Amino acid sequence: MQEPSVLPILILGIYFSIYLILSFIAFKRGGRGLAEYLVAKGALGKIPGIFTLIATYTSVYGFVGLTVVFYTWGYDWLVYDTIEYWTVIIPIYCLLSFKLWKLAKMHKYITPGDLIAHRTDSNIPRVVYAISVLWPLVFHLGIQFIALSATASALTGIPYHIFLVVYMVIATIAVFIGGLRGVAYADVFNGAFFIGVMAVLIGSLVTRWEALAPSVSEAFLLPIFQRTLPLQYYLAVIFLLAPPWPALIPHIWIRIYAIERRDTITTSILSYGIIWSLFYGIIPYILTIALAAHWPTPPTVAVAEEYVAKFFSELIGPALATVLFLGLLGAGVSTADSILQTCTAMFHRDILETIVKPVAKWPEKRRELLARCMTIVIILLAAVAAYAPALPIVRIAVAMIWPLYSIAGIPVILLLFWKRVNKYAFTLGVLAGAIAQLLFQFVIWPEWPNNPWYLWEGSLATIIAILVTVIVSLVTPPPPKSVLESFYRE
Repeated sequence: MQEPSVLPILILGIYFSIYLILSFIAFKRGGRGLAEYLVAKGALGKIPGIFTLIATYTSVYGFVGLTVVFYTWGYDWLVYDTIEYWTVIIPIYCLLSFKLWKLAKMHKYITPGDLIAHRTDSNIPRVVYAISVLWPLVFHLGIQFIALSATASALTGIPYHIFLVVYMVIATIAVFIGGLRGVAYADVFNGAFFIGVMAVLIGSLVTRWEALAPSVSEAFLLPIFQRTLPLQYYLAVIFLLAPPWPALIPHIWIRIYAIERRDTITTSILSYGIIWSLFYGIIPYILTIALAAHWPTPPTVAVAEEYVAKFFSELIGPALATVLFLGLLGAGVSTADSILQTCTAMFHRDILETIVKPVAKWPEKRRELLARCMTIVIILLAAVAAYAPALPIVRIAVAMIWPLYSIAGIPVILLLFWKRVNKYAFTLGVLAGAIAQLLFQFVIWPEWPNNPWYLWEGSLATIIAILVTVIVSLVTPPPPKSVLESFYRE
């Protein structure tokens, strides 16, 4: 077993200290108030705004996770995860981000549920949407902490279960104190460090490529570089999985609400194009070649996310690798605390205040304190997934997260652009798709990909959600004209 290293632990301690200091600065600068805590009063400046938008979509998965998927599952998984960004996600993000920003400025929204409740003139769709998103998202947060902790464990020699506790406590304190503004300030620090670190990491790999070169040609003969997924799987991903991402990922949605100026959105779009081409395509491909050349047979690790950290630790030494990997850990923390802050906001506003009516009438200071305390509730729920990922409720939630994103996301797109969609259509569409996915995935076709045609595993349920939303919209009365006029400000 690797002995714990003092220097890497010291470096991580310094990083965590800076992280908490930035949260405290955000608290002092932003002041108090529920809107400040949840969406920075919709007045987030250009620099923190750009960095938090980019950090929210760019996680440690793009460097560590996707590389590990390619290395252990095969080339096809990199291709399908890359092609959807360029063909669908970026164009739809361009379309939706400006619309969401404009609506948020007009109506002072805080969560996605605010928009859904306003557009449907009902809180029922808000609650259905919140539950369908929060259930898998909270447990997905726990899985994020596993990836972070495994990377830190590989670099320091400390068991990753200890890092699970450390990361969760640090994230909880940071979000409890700084709210969304604190997350954004930390994203500036993480992002700047991330850019510099990536240049050094890739540079170190290039300078040592000569030592790996003799094994590269043999690496290309490994099974992971052979095509295995059929064309229909790719097509289903492009048309059914990719479109809802910009419309549904709630932690990006809330950050759009928080942005003060429209040109911040424009800059973030240009930045996404560069970052996604690197982190969801070029870099994972180069890294996987290096891993396959270095280890034709994957070594034994506690969790697969350790491969990249272990590789660089052997390549350039554990101390230097830890210093450099702080940028990657920072990217992961940025995504994790974004999810934590979003879950806190949605749980407080879309579940608690909506269902427990007296809470919404409390004085603002009391409601703000309650919202901050929700951070602790969410992190405890995420801890269930982190420490017991085999539990049925966790396993089902994590397995259904991507299908549920599409099942709820495409009705959201229809809701935004088709005025005929009403509360019945949206609610029944999401419920029908979710129930269908449970049946397809765990009863009818439990073997992957949960259908006999090798489509993406959420395809059939997403199609059902679309059909139900459209059919119910056509056979029931349209939303009241007053609601549409209020929403669109016609």
